[in-house]
Amino acid sequence: MSKDDEVRINETMKQIMVLFPAEGRGLKDAIQNQLMSAFANGPARANLSKLLSIGGIHIGGTQRRHVERVYLLAERVLGKRTDVQMATCKQIADSLTEAQLRGLVVGWAKSVAATPPGGTVQIAESFNYGPADAARRAEAAVTKAKRILGDMYQGIAAAKADAKERTRFERWFGPMEATRYDTVRRNVETMFRDVTTRPLKLYYRGAGVTRKPNDQPGSFYHDPDLPLTEELGNYGCFIPGFPRGGAERDRTHILLGGAFFADCQVVSHPTDVFKMSAAGVIIHELSHALCATNDEKNAKGQVLYGPPKCLAIAVAAPATAVTNADSYRLFSDEYDGASV
Repeated sequence: MSKDDEVRINETMKQIMVLFPAEGRGLKDAIQNQLMSAFANGPARANLSKLLSIGGIHIGGTQRRHVERVYLLAERVLGKRTDVQMATCKQIADSLTEAQLRGLVVGWAKSVAATPPGGTVQIAESFNYGPADAARRAEAAVTKAKRILGDMYQGIAAAKADAKERTRFERWFGPMEATRYDTVRRNVETMFRDVTTRPLKLYYRGAGVTRKPNDQPGSFYHDPDLPLTEELGNYGCFIPGFPRGGAERDRTHILLGGAFFADCQVVSHPTDVFKMSAAGVIIHELSHALCATNDEKNAKGQVLYGPPKCLAIAVAAPATAVTNADSYRLFSDEYDGASV
């Protein structure tokens, strides 16, 4: 697969949100899932890129050409069309106006929206002891984290050819060296795949849970018979070790402390030390749970939390940045609220 192939696919993915800002998010996420699974290998992606190569001159101009590419991408990836069927789709597309093509794409978006998303969020019993909106806020943070992780993965895939994406990467992980690049890309893919295909269970550990019955499953590190305690100063914590048996083994478990509900912003900024996004906390903990990241320390023994320390470590010791959980959180903030 050539660099031009990847550029063409990424450009079409970006155009989904440009052309369909109201309906495109779910469609983009659904296509991204397939690009990371059924169309992950080189030959499959090269064939997909060839399909999207519809010529530089087209009746209706550049925008119509982008709409047609989005339509063809949806038919191939979500519709699982064969080569013969795609030839027919191309013939149909060539005969339609831009407005008609837009209608077909919106139809795909509605179809995706009507399908329950992969990866469910499960709310533990301890949320009954917290504020009435605690569960809603936690679920909203996971929903946003899913979207951001999809955008992160697309951004990393484009980083070798896109100067903006390369700058984002290098700000948090240092110069784009092959091993570091592959590790970060693999970690982001792992997190995105997990939250979109496997259950994620959340536990409330804010004010009001002290001495309440424990709802955390037993693991190698935890006794479920101990009563709950408030963790007011913590944003989040993943549950290490495999839970003991049953369905609990087949999901990821994250505790959300009092600081998550008291201090987290809806939108944050990667260079503002006073803001912590709720979605960013989820991504920080997912990196611990799924990618074996750590809360690393710098040469002064300071834990690498927050923009100043993480920016500095990307310059001084980029190999450490790749294994530092908060570097992934801050990298994710680069995509917070952005349509990329």
